[in-house]
Order: sequence, then C-alpha cells, then structure tokens
Amino acid sequence: MRTHPYLIVVDGELGPEALEWLDDLDVGASIRGRSALDGDLDQAALHGVFQRLQLLVLDIVEVRRRCGCVGGESSCVAAELVS
Repeated sequence: MRTHPYLIVVDGELGPEALEWLDDLDVGASIRGRSALDGDLDQAALHGVFQRLQLLVLDIVEVRRRCGCVGGESSCVAAELVS
C-alpha cells in the first residue's frame, strides 16, 4: 500500500504513555492545548493511529493529508492547523 504524509492534530498534551504508543509518529510541541502528530502512513496504519488515539481518550481535532510540497510547510495549508 502507498503511504502519504499525514498531519493529525489532537486536543491535549501527550503524556509518556501516549508518546510511547505513538512512537512511530513525529510528535510536535503542544501549542494552545493541542498536539500535532506527523508521519507517513498507509490507510491501515492511519486507522491504527485512530484506534490508539481512541484508547488514549484523545479527541481528534483535524486530520490532513499533507501536500508534500517543495516550498516547505510555510507554503502549505497544513502549517496553519495548530496555530
């Protein structure tokens, strides 16, 4: 299956248990009570992340397949999700 870069924003700061369960994703700093998760995922892995977030009782605020654009995050809409 093909992977795509995803940005997943959740409400809340991630504790040690959550960080361990989500160690296959890059976890950004919490901003305004939201945490950003970033990773290359296929559809099965994306659904697996959703299940882990549900078990951790974290509300998903937004899921976006990032554009992977050459201009970097500043030229991409996904950069605005946690601001």
